[in-house]
Amino acid sequence: MLNKRNFIIISLFPITFIILGFIFNTPKEIINGIHSIIVHPDGLLVDYIEVGCIGAAFVNSGMLMLILILATYFLKIDINGPLIAGIFTVGGFAFIGKNIYNVWPIFIGGVIYAQFKKIEFKSIFVPIMFATALSSVVTFFSFQQNSIPLGILSGIIIGILVPAMMVQMFKFHDGYNLYNIGFTFGILGAFFAALLRGSISR
Repeated sequence: MLNKRNFIIISLFPITFIILGFIFNTPKEIINGIHSIIVHPDGLLVDYIEVGCIGAAFVNSGMLMLILILATYFLKIDINGPLIAGIFTVGGFAFIGKNIYNVWPIFIGGVIYAQFKKIEFKSIFVPIMFATALSSVVTFFSFQQNSIPLGILSGIIIGILVPAMMVQMFKFHDGYNLYNIGFTFGILGAFFAALLRGSISR
């Protein structure tokens, strides 16, 4: 049975971020800042405080964490260490590369994979959260290559490949699961880096 108090406690953190955002900047500045954050052609890391404004960066981070917490609640996943790590990792990197647009295609890919494999999505929810490490690929194709459909498709492909590849990558290091997801991202990241270099050089 879910401990609702844990969800309330963990939700206070992103709510505080959102409130801080509106203390730092006006609603208009935040809306404009979030728009700038979304359409900025990200590299691996980009300072969203500089791209948008400090308020927009805080609201972006807070909204992402809060949505993930709500999704966790509705999926009936109890709060645990890996889940907290995933939520706060997304929240932290929401200042330098993740935003409320570029992470969702990866989650859609995860849902498609779960449906195809006939497993519950909540069983791969945490790995998919960490898979958003590659969310800048979505932004790159969407706004630097000017193809939103291609950006969304690339995110969906990442979301499908990550849980599928994790099982195989597990064999590379004899089960040291601390590096399992990271190694998978490294392989996928190298592939997309080569693909992006090829598209830029043309």
